[in-house]
Amino acid sequence: MKNTKIIICLLALFVLGAASGVGLTKTTQPPRPAQRAWSEQAWLERRFAEDVQRLNLTPEQQDTLRGQYDVLASDMRVIREETAKKVRDLFVKKGTEIYRNLTPAQREEYGKLNQERRARWKQPNP
Repeated sequence: MKNTKIIICLLALFVLGAASGVGLTKTTQPPRPAQRAWSEQAWLERRFAEDVQRLNLTPEQQDTLRGQYDVLASDMRVIREETAKKVRDLFVKKGTEIYRNLTPAQREEYGKLNQERRARWKQPNP
């Protein structure tokens, strides 16, 4: 009888500890912000607004800076697009090399695997 009470008390203590731990975990973690796609324009607007505020820019300086940030954003977009093309080309080249070394059954599975990867890549991140 005495052992049963001890076991029940320990079990209750364990359950309460687990519940407290779960509750604390949920309240101490900040909510994850929704991930956004990279946008040169959004970056430009945030950076420009911060510059205007922190540097107390005159209207003439704002006009000058706006033009410079527009060029910067445009140049960044070009570099990102060129890089994305190079990465795609590299994947095609290396994928072709990999494909050549596979058996017919492996080639079929490799095709399915690549389709699954493309589908996952197009899904938004949680």
